[in-house]
Amino acid sequence: MTHQSILIWFRNDLRLHDHEGLSRALHSAPAPVKIAAVYCYDPRQFALTQWGFPKTGAVRASFLKAAVDNLATNLRALGNRLWVTAGLPEVIIPQIASQIQARTVYFQREVTQEEIRVEQQLIQALLRHGIEAQGFWGTTLYHPDDLGMALQDLPDLFTHFRQQVERQPISVRPPFPTPQCLPPSPSLELTLPTPTVDWFPAIKTDPRGVMSFQGGETAGLTRLQDYIWQNDRLKIYKETRNGMLGADYSSKFSPWLALGCLSPRLIYREVKRYETERVSNESTYWLIFELLWRDFFRFVAQKYGDRLFYASGLRGVTVAWQWDQALFQCWQAGTTGYPLVDANLRELA
Repeated sequence: MTHQSILIWFRNDLRLHDHEGLSRALHSAPAPVKIAAVYCYDPRQFALTQWGFPKTGAVRASFLKAAVDNLATNLRALGNRLWVTAGLPEVIIPQIASQIQARTVYFQREVTQEEIRVEQQLIQALLRHGIEAQGFWGTTLYHPDDLGMALQDLPDLFTHFRQQVERQPISVRPPFPTPQCLPPSPSLELTLPTPTVDWFPAIKTDPRGVMSFQGGETAGLTRLQDYIWQNDRLKIYKETRNGMLGADYSSKFSPWLALGCLSPRLIYREVKRYETERVSNESTYWLIFELLWRDFFRFVAQKYGDRLFYASGLRGVTVAWQWDQALFQCWQAGTTGYPLVDANLRELA
């Protein structure tokens, strides 16, 4: 029987749990399918910004590499593999898909300008090879199709957005199941370019850090288990979340959420289970409330595009910016006199 191939281009969805593309590929019909999992390091993400700063710093690069390596390990344990390469995804992915005769490329959709531009260029390149591209939504707690509002009608204030969501109310879709085994990868004859070691400079761990942040789904799931169940901190989240320096003052889920090592829908499911098995209070609600904040900014980015990054803001307000080296140094040192600002900067330092 002929085996068809589906290529899954992993981006900021570095996990096996609640992964729609992976789930769809596993249940694809009618022919048996081989799954080609690919991660492509994009050199543009490791370049310098116009101000001379690295776009991806050493710590972030280290966390990303650990996440990619962990995904490779987890795929291998299920009988598949991750092809890791480097280059422009809109060039590399079509080359791989064409060589393995993939009928479709699955990927997770993003919302901001640079990522969308890559998606569009990839789709056009795949069309020239006669290959279909299909994007899935997996970054937010609520699916945009379930919001009951058009994107242009999205409220510009979070409070209005939250009230609208909670008033309906909207259901959170259940997470897609984690696969227990996977079909093998197809054969690949291409020699894939690899990322340069310069993108991943050595980092020195600072003993003042509140905890060790290890990239990857395995570490993310461990953190979820420890924070909610092992250490039982969810019940006091609202009271402690602004303490910042303590390892368990807040959930610290953010870095794993950012790379998709943790699914917000899985976190929601665990919170709801905690409410059933232990306690339901303001703190359990507040963690979901913070996930909703995260959704809101994703949808705002989708609505306004790169206007989100304009100096004039979404409202086009002209701000009288000024350059003051002394004030800038106060900000760097965390000595502005604004306690929350200073606490954040001191923690970063």
